[in-house]
Amino acid sequence: MRSELRRRVLRLFCALLSILALIWTMLMLLHAWPELRVHLPQMHKRWLLAALIGMTISGYLAFEAFHVLFRQMKFDLYGRRYLAHLYFIAQLMKHLPGRIWGIAYQSTTASQVSLTEWVSINAMYMVLTMGFAVWVAATFTSLLFFGAIWGTFVFIAGVIGYVLGWHSRSTRTILSLLAKLPVQSFVRLSIALQPFSNASVVFKIRVMLFFSASWLLYLASWGGFGLAWPGLDAADGVYLCALYTAAWLVGYLSFLSPSGLGVRELAFVTLAHRFPADAVAGMAVFGRISLLAVDVVLALLFAPFKGNQVNEHANLPQFDDSGLNLVDPNDRRGLKTAYISLLQSMALASYVGRGTGSALDLGCGYGRMSGALRELGWDVVGVDPSQRVLSAAATIMPDSKWCVGRLPELPFAAESFNLVIAQNLLRVLHLNQALDVAKAIPNMVKPQGHFVVVDNIRSGHPDYVSEDWIISTFTEMNLRLVKRVAIRKARWWGIYAVRYGLVPSSLHEWLAAYELRRMEQVVRPPTAQYHNVLYVFEKLI
Repeated sequence: MRSELRRRVLRLFCALLSILALIWTMLMLLHAWPELRVHLPQMHKRWLLAALIGMTISGYLAFEAFHVLFRQMKFDLYGRRYLAHLYFIAQLMKHLPGRIWGIAYQSTTASQVSLTEWVSINAMYMVLTMGFAVWVAATFTSLLFFGAIWGTFVFIAGVIGYVLGWHSRSTRTILSLLAKLPVQSFVRLSIALQPFSNASVVFKIRVMLFFSASWLLYLASWGGFGLAWPGLDAADGVYLCALYTAAWLVGYLSFLSPSGLGVRELAFVTLAHRFPADAVAGMAVFGRISLLAVDVVLALLFAPFKGNQVNEHANLPQFDDSGLNLVDPNDRRGLKTAYISLLQSMALASYVGRGTGSALDLGCGYGRMSGALRELGWDVVGVDPSQRVLSAAATIMPDSKWCVGRLPELPFAAESFNLVIAQNLLRVLHLNQALDVAKAIPNMVKPQGHFVVVDNIRSGHPDYVSEDWIISTFTEMNLRLVKRVAIRKARWWGIYAVRYGLVPSSLHEWLAAYELRRMEQVVRPPTAQYHNVLYVFEKLI
C-alpha cells in the first residue's frame, strides 16, 4: 500500500514537472520574441515556414532512431505513440535546469523499464546523435567549401567509424571496460547495454538511416533559414548550421545552463565571426527558437498518448534457442498474435473437440496451444527444449504443467497420451535439419488416440516441409489421416487489418470464423505464400 502511494506521488510529481517544463520552454520562447520581432519583417516567410516544417520532421525522425534503440533493448514493450510521449516530454524537460528530469520522468512514468535501462538507452542515443551531427555537418561543409574529394573522404571516414564502432569486438571491449570500473552504477550500465553488443546488421542500418535522415533534414532546414535571410543563401545557411552544430555540442556537453542555452549562442557567435553580425545574431535566435518550438509542438502532439504496456508478449524472449523468432517482429501491438491464437483455438475446438484425457503439446513455446487445449478440458503437459522459454510460459500460465524435453527422447513412457499436438514444430525441425526425429512422435500416442499437426505449408519451397512428407511419413507409422484442413492464409486483407488495429477486438471471433469457413474450401497448398494447415491422425490398434 505504501509503495503504491509512493508511486502515485511520483507520477503526480512528474506530471507537474512536465507542465513546468512546458511553461519554462514557453517563457523562453516569449523571452526570445523581442529579438525575433526585430528580424522577422525582413525575412522571406515561405522559406522560413518550410524550414520550420523541416525542423519538425527532423525532430520526429530523431525519435524514430530512439525507437529503434529502445526496441533493441526492450522489443515492443510500449507502442510507438506512447514511447513518443515519453521521448518528447523528456526532450521538453531537458530545458529545465539539471538535465536529468527527462530520464527521471521516463523511469517513473514507464516503470516496466528500470532506471539503469533508461539511462543506457539515452546514453546510447546521446553518443550516436552527437556522432551523426558531427559526421553530417563535416561532410556537407567539406563538400561545399573544400570540394568533392574532401567531402567524399569525410563521408567514407564516418561510415568506417560507424562500422568499427558498432563491431561486436569494439562494443564488448567498451562494455568490459565499463564493468571493470569501481563504481557499481557503471557495472549495471554495462549489463544494461549488453543487447547492443550483438546487434544485427539490419538494426545498425536502420539506426544509421534515421539519424542520417534527421540530420540531413536539419541541415536542409538551415539552408531554408539561409534563403529566408536577406543577403544569405542556402550554402551560407548550411555552413552556419555546421557551426551551430559545433556550438550545440559545446552547449550539450556543458552543465552551466539548461540544454546549453547561452553557452551554445556564445560559441556560435565566436565561430561565425566571418558573417555579418546581424545575420549571426538573427540565425542564432532562429536556431534557438526553432529547437524550442519543435520540442513544444511535438511534446503537445504526443502528450495525450499515455498508457501501460500494450503488447503482452513484449517481455517474452524474441527467439528460441535455435535463433528462430517466437514473436512476429511486425506485430507491434500483439493484435495479430492474439487473433491467430483465437483462430487456432477455434480450429482445435471444431476439428479435435473436447476431451478429458491426457494431452502433450510438443514444442509448446509460450503455451498458446496448451492454453487452448486446457480450455477444451484436456489435461495438458507442455514440452519444450528451452528452460528459458518454459519459464516465460510459466509466467503466463503458472498452473499448467511444463517439462523440458527434446525429441527423439522424451521423459515419458510409450503410448502415454490420448492426444499429441505439434504446432509449428515440423518446420522448425526441418530448418534445423532434424526432421527425422519427428518419427518418434507417434510412439507417444495411445491406440485410438490422435496426433495433430498444425504447421505452415508451402508447395515447392525448400524452407517448408512438404505436405506429401507429412502424410506419407505418419501414415506409414500406424496412423490414419482423418482430417486435413487449411485454417489460415499468410497474406490476406483481414490479417493486415487486425495487425494495425482496424478491426475491433469484439469482431475478431467473427472474422476468425469467417476465415475458417473460407479456408475449408482450399484443398491444395499454394506456391506463392504459405497456408497454416491442420492435420488430424488417428493411431490404429
